[in-house]
Amino acid sequence: MIPVYRLREGKEFLHLNEYAFIESTRLLKNKEAVLIFIEGTCLNTNQLQPFKKGTARILQGCHAENLFPQIHLAGISYNNFKGIGKRVNLYLDIFTQDKPIITAKDRVDFNNHVFSKLSTLILPTAHAPNIKKNALYYFNKPFYHLVYAFVDKKTKGTVFFDSVLFGVLFFLYPIYLIVIIFILQFISIPQPIIFGTLGLLFLLRNQTMSIS
Repeated sequence: MIPVYRLREGKEFLHLNEYAFIESTRLLKNKEAVLIFIEGTCLNTNQLQPFKKGTARILQGCHAENLFPQIHLAGISYNNFKGIGKRVNLYLDIFTQDKPIITAKDRVDFNNHVFSKLSTLILPTAHAPNIKKNALYYFNKPFYHLVYAFVDKKTKGTVFFDSVLFGVLFFLYPIYLIVIIFILQFISIPQPIIFGTLGLLFLLRNQTMSIS
């Protein structure tokens, strides 16, 4: 990973970006691949954001050494950002840049041409998962919706909903099961029935949802 610094992170770090340009050019000269997130930001939207200048600067350095690397565009889109059973669409294409990038105008033209091409590769789908509402679904529903609402509130305005939701569920779900077991024991349900029922529910877990 090669760090790239933005103005909002402090002017004193901007000079370090020269390393990113030089190192990327070196890798491309050695016939290696460089993956660039050209928008330079992450938002929960299927709309392309204005491109940063770094990619064009890297190509400018390559062209100065008569190196014209092959450019692959990757359009990524999602059917939803907070629902269950996401589908990610990935479309790839090749972009040809035969004209050397020399001036600032050349960099702007490059970004505009790539933006236009990449926009055609952002193709979200309206796919909706088929959730089978069996016993396991209703067993987990109260806990899931409680955690969902909490995480949704805490991550509002950010792109971290999914990762935080997964982390919270991962750590709290065992506690949820333990609480359920204690409640069932408190009302005098025999342990073999408790664990047998829980075991049966988890044997059926793969039948809860289909995302085909």
